[in-house]
Amino acid sequence: MLHSHRFRAGVLSLLVSALWLPAWAQQVAPEPPAAGVAEPGWHGGGSLLAGATTGNARTLSVLLNGELQHVTTLDKLTLNGMNHRASATVNQRDQTTAARYQYGAQYNRTLDSALLAFARLGLESDKLAGVARRVSGATGLGWGLLQSSSHQVTVYGGMGYALDHYLSPRTVDGQTDSRFERASVYVAQESVHKLSATTQMKQRLDLYAGVSGDRATLARFTSQLAVALTGHLHQTVGLSGAYNSKPIAGVRSTDVSLLTGLNLKF
Repeated sequence: MLHSHRFRAGVLSLLVSALWLPAWAQQVAPEPPAAGVAEPGWHGGGSLLAGATTGNARTLSVLLNGELQHVTTLDKLTLNGMNHRASATVNQRDQTTAARYQYGAQYNRTLDSALLAFARLGLESDKLAGVARRVSGATGLGWGLLQSSSHQVTVYGGMGYALDHYLSPRTVDGQTDSRFERASVYVAQESVHKLSATTQMKQRLDLYAGVSGDRATLARFTSQLAVALTGHLHQTVGLSGAYNSKPIAGVRSTDVSLLTGLNLKF
């Protein structure tokens, strides 16, 4: 009889465990990290992208960029930089077709699971567009529209400010100077998409809509598709573009480049 009671008690314990363990496991099992979300600590990487042609005309384009992040459970600091140089030789005449750099920093502070506050600073130059130096900044709020193990989409909104130094004086609203400043409405969108176990795509769009000064609208777009070759080395294809609604005379408002190369992550 004693063995019978023990047997029934053991069966009852197993039944309770079978009903309780799945619910407990669902509570404690960690969710897969969202795409593009790094573990706490320092992370970074760098890319070298290039393109060249030969024949009636010889062209060479080289773009070097890098990114460094420090991530904690409450905030994230991102530092990035880009340097693009390109030249062309036509009829034995050399011509520079790209001479620009761009450096930036952004700090994100988590407010809740989807809402964050941000502040960003930027320094850039584009000699062909006549911009010797542009210092910009923006602050506001961001919202995580989508956060899953395969896709992450975040939008930002706030106010921005830019101070431009041109290589030569220009005239805006009857004022001729080589230095102009403007306040802007700032909106941005960035996303990271894990397309497969070895393929990832990320892109970012920044838009500064001027509300004072020359009231110019500035936009920048970057996109990169990376395919893993090893644990740290990736083959990449990068697309970048810049837009200025009020360029200097003789300069187009849009500049686009498409290059391929290698990316090293750590």
